[in-house]
Amino acid sequence: MSHIEARAAAEGHDHVETGASITAHDFYRRLGYADVRESRTEFGLNYILRKPIQGTLRFGRSSHARERTAMGETCGRCGQRSWCWP
Repeated sequence: MSHIEARAAAEGHDHVETGASITAHDFYRRLGYADVRESRTEFGLNYILRKPIQGTLRFGRSSHARERTAMGETCGRCGQRSWCWP
């Protein structure tokens, strides 16, 4: 998971989100993921979990204020991809 989180950070994303079965739920919680919501699938209960990534816009990598952009778009001022926080 650390490799995936590092790749997401390198691409400018501010979090990683994943789905987990009831048996994998504690595994992701121990890695620092927090519950976002639950969903029911044809296979049973599924947890959606999210973990903020350090070193990205959410944690102060950008020092300028700007408008929020959609996930994956590039900020016109800093060139970073992901959410831009005002």
